[in-house]
Amino acid sequence: MFLALLISCATETVIGDDPLAGKDSAETDADTDADSDADSDADSDADTDADSDTDTDTDTDTDTDTDTDADPVVAEDLLGRVYDFDIANATIEEPSGLESVLSSNINQSVLLEVAYADSASLDFLVGLSIADDPTIQDYCTGTTTVEGASFAENPSFDVGPTELSMMVAGYSVYLTDVYFSGTFAADGSEITDGSIAGVLDTRPLDDLAGGKEGAVCQLAAMMGGASCVACSDGEEFCLELLVTKIEAPWLDKTDLSEVVGNMCEGCEDGPPAVDAVCI
Repeated sequence: MFLALLISCATETVIGDDPLAGKDSAETDADTDADSDADSDADSDADTDADSDTDTDTDTDTDTDTDTDADPVVAEDLLGRVYDFDIANATIEEPSGLESVLSSNINQSVLLEVAYADSASLDFLVGLSIADDPTIQDYCTGTTTVEGASFAENPSFDVGPTELSMMVAGYSVYLTDVYFSGTFAADGSEITDGSIAGVLDTRPLDDLAGGKEGAVCQLAAMMGGASCVACSDGEEFCLELLVTKIEAPWLDKTDLSEVVGNMCEGCEDGPPAVDAVCI
């Protein structure tokens, strides 16, 4: 089914008792020689010098303030807030040709919690949500800490690199060189214009594209001309990932727990114990 998704990825006066009868008709001949020479020399030279200056100054003061700089946020107010970086409902720009396939097969949200904040920098705890519910953390996937996010351009930030594991079509895939960026609303209620960039190892997904190692790379080249690049081990089976236009609301009822390792004992029921065995 995943492969099918990939390849499918397109006038409408009566004469009688007249008291004047018998009189000299000359007398009755009304002077019809009316001076018809009416003074036609009417002053037709109307003053056409109408004041046509209708003052067409339509300046409605369209000089609106186009300064789109966002208002800064109080850094300390962000501490402990968790934001829903939802990849599936954002714009996947890369890898070209596989955008719709990835968005339809990613049902987890990346969760960012502000673990430290001051006027210069931010630290984040990064985790994942369970499938189809961004408000609940997936305790079976390890968290990562990203420190030293530049906050000099408050309310905008950028941070990275880090590493991240997530589920795609039921397979755990690994991302390296992951960078996050975005802009906080002045009240800290959301992050706008967010982005995630990284390098995705395609090998766990090869079974879905024919089974041969490099199958996803070949398909990506065929579908959109994307070329695989070297992974962290030097093998060229990775694709560059770029997700933009992420709108990440603050999940005010959600807190992240630090999880060291994946699939730790008891993770399906909640945060694993400190001494739980993990893989």
